[in-house]
Amino acid sequence: MINIKKLTKEFKGLKALSDITMHFNSGKIYGLMGPNGSGKSTLFNCITGIINDFRGSIESEVLDNYKHNISYLQSELFFYPKMKGIEYIEFCMKASKIEIADILKWNELFDLPLDRYANDYSTGMKKKLMFMSIFILNKKIILLDEPFNGVDESTTEFILKALQIFSNDKNLIIVSSHHSNQLIECSNQIIYLQEGQVQKTFEPKEFSLISSYIDEGILAKKIKILKEQIEPLSKNE
Repeated sequence: MINIKKLTKEFKGLKALSDITMHFNSGKIYGLMGPNGSGKSTLFNCITGIINDFRGSIESEVLDNYKHNISYLQSELFFYPKMKGIEYIEFCMKASKIEIADILKWNELFDLPLDRYANDYSTGMKKKLMFMSIFILNKKIILLDEPFNGVDESTTEFILKALQIFSNDKNLIIVSSHHSNQLIECSNQIIYLQEGQVQKTFEPKEFSLISSYIDEGILAKKIKILKEQIEPLSKNE
């Protein structure tokens, strides 16, 4: 559904993304892993059009204007002051020209105080409100940037199962996370980004190798450097 070719984005001469080529199919969930600063959020912002001064191309062979078919949960959440939870949901539906749904019935999934100001919600409650709007809008492309941070375990399990239902409805879902556990549970493929480049792509039969790939490769390299730095300090004692 989305083709990314030779995508490069620089900030003040530093490459956040470097010559990335990817293909995402509908009806699947893709996991996006990588440390802080690896380019995950930048990639999402390029796909949505928040960032548009990049080199390369992002296209869809299925959707004429794919950006109008995106629901995006950003890692940093923002809500207008004095906007109640239910008003936020209604605003999202009106903006997407969707008829008013049975919001209270949808809220049985999340149990939110919709009559309170969304900006006063806890982080987990804000995430739940965003998930409710995403599910109601049911866009063809769903981008989730660190969606499970601040969310309790029972809600996380529900979201993981819900994402599988939505992907089976031929939606494309891309989920980013620092952690592999949730991605392994829901993804059809996991892509590991580091320093703005695709380091490795894991298929389901390789998911068990992710931890060892990080520990034996990236972590082992850092431990080696640490020991090299500590050794001269020890000699000076």
